[in-house]
Amino acid sequence: ASAARAAREALARRGAEATPVLVRLLDAEAPAARTAALELLGEAGGPEALAPVVGKLDGADAADRPLLRRTLAAVLARVPEHAAKVTPAVEQALAEGKETLAVDLLRALPLGEAGVRAEAARLTAAALTAATGFEARYHLVLRAGALLAAGETGPGQELYATARAAEEPELRVEAVRALGAAPESLDLAPLLDDVWPGVREAAAVAIGQRDLEGELRVLATAFAEEPWPLVRAAAADAFLRSATWQGDDVARRLLADPAELVRERAIVALDGRGDEPSQRMLAEVVERHTERLELRQRALGSLARRCWPELKPLIIRVVEHSVRAEARRGDQALALDAIRMLGTAAPPNVRSLLEEIAREAPVPAMLAAALQALGDLGESDAKEVLEPYLRHADAGVAEAAAAALRALERGRAGRRCGEAER
Repeated sequence: ASAARAAREALARRGAEATPVLVRLLDAEAPAARTAALELLGEAGGPEALAPVVGKLDGADAADRPLLRRTLAAVLARVPEHAAKVTPAVEQALAEGKETLAVDLLRALPLGEAGVRAEAARLTAAALTAATGFEARYHLVLRAGALLAAGETGPGQELYATARAAEEPELRVEAVRALGAAPESLDLAPLLDDVWPGVREAAAVAIGQRDLEGELRVLATAFAEEPWPLVRAAAADAFLRSATWQGDDVARRLLADPAELVRERAIVALDGRGDEPSQRMLAEVVERHTERLELRQRALGSLARRCWPELKPLIIRVVEHSVRAEARRGDQALALDAIRMLGTAAPPNVRSLLEEIAREAPVPAMLAAALQALGDLGESDAKEVLEPYLRHADAGVAEAAAAALRALERGRAGRRCGEAER
């Protein structure tokens, strides 16, 4: 403890010049002193700490390695120009079969400098070929993915080989995920044939990120016979978020998928596209009375947010169906949501429709929803329509009228459909 205090005092007095003192403390008998020295080197240690910390990493046990690695990474982040002092140690570790040490050193190298990044890519590719242990290969795959994402294509071939040939499915999954940033020369389509569903899912995600027509065509063929919902859901994201794929037939198949997860992903992706064909398909979901209520609500909400030009007639049809004898409970709940959305979205000429619904509503819940929408609409002269309902026999209707009047006093919160941003 006294040694640790002395180290902190030295750092406070001398800053980075205290590095030699902290380095000497790495050999202290007391674990607390060694730990304090590493932490302080990580905070302010100079480049002369690199070689001693690398030396301590060589042969360190599993408990000490994380702090040593963090210290080395922190020092290198401050002085990336000194990374050349560490890269020879990586090559030596690989030559001596010390894959754990090599991986720890690679994980500490900063990727912000182009020169360091290129050298890290070369060494990572070599390590991926040489390493045999699962932990080492796992971290190398993650490192290779970070390098690809940073624009270094060096480890791409080795990462692809891992994705194709690794025995462990977990390793293949991580490798395939990283390949989303791989060069276009690497064809990811064969990865869709993997026996492990997680690998096929990762391949679908990666193909979606790359947005290459050839790979998407293979995915369209494979998806037609894919038995796992997670893979089909990933395919939904890949197709419907693509800027190059315009196949509405695939979108309709996704919306009719037996798995709810796939249909939900398709709806979310169509919402993100926002074009006219996507909105029409979402409208079909809204009127699909056998669909799960939450998904119909999500589709309707998307159309309202985007002020779909045919939102008003769609809501009229939803409301009309909800009062028929064959209507389900979900149809009635959706109709109430739809009426409320008329107030928040405010399509043109909606006031008269809301007043008509209020007059003819067959149940108090629908009347209350129409009153709430009139309040959200924000037209001050609606006060004359709302005030008589304050004395309504149904408490829910009276409360809705009071809330609507308060909303009128506050004024409309958002813009109407068709209005420009203010």
